[in-house]
Amino acid sequence: MPYITDLSNWRTWSPWEKLDPSIQFEIAKPSSGVGAHQFWQSKWGTGEMTITSITDSSINFNILFNNEHIVSGSFTFTQAQAHTIVSCKLIGEVTTPILGGYLALFSQYILNNTVALGLNNLSTTVQLKIKDDRN
Repeated sequence: MPYITDLSNWRTWSPWEKLDPSIQFEIAKPSSGVGAHQFWQSKWGTGEMTITSITDSSINFNILFNNEHIVSGSFTFTQAQAHTIVSCKLIGEVTTPILGGYLALFSQYILNNTVALGLNNLSTTVQLKIKDDRN
């Protein structure tokens, strides 16, 4: 959970900077917990994300893309024997007229693949940290 609830830890696993080298993040204070907030801008536009709630099994957040597209999301944590399964869900709306449907499909494709890559990176990061701690 600390890799997700503290936005300053995202650089260790988030794929966004590798996928879009133009992206610039600014993390507001506080950087962790409910209310943690980050902004970004890139050649593709701007965004901001805020952590809205945290429980033992989930982290909820809101994202605003380009001051018009709102996304709600959550990370959920499920215990499975000696492992924790982390999943991410995003629900949003594209408000662009005419091309909105095509934009929604394209955005869904990009976000699904990027989230899957991020979760894989998160798993690898945590596994390496556990291995280092044992040595």
